[in-house]
Amino acid sequence: MKVFSACGQRGFPPHDFSRGHLAAIQGENTASIALLERLGLRRDGHFIQNVWFKGKWADEYLYAILQHEWLGKHSKSVEGR
Repeated sequence: MKVFSACGQRGFPPHDFSRGHLAAIQGENTASIALLERLGLRRDGHFIQNVWFKGKWADEYLYAILQHEWLGKHSKSVEGR
């Protein structure tokens, strides 16, 4: 969790952007999808048959979170480093 929290801080550019696109996940990767959703990221996009994976076309999901949402949920874990 601490590693992802540190990475999450870097997911937002130093400019004043409010949205961090942090992950593009192959649709069958249920463990990664579950982790991102537990961390508060939401599925922001669904690309149907977007990637060639293990000999077939597969879906890909884009996960994102707003900066204020991330900081509100994870600022304590970042401060405790």
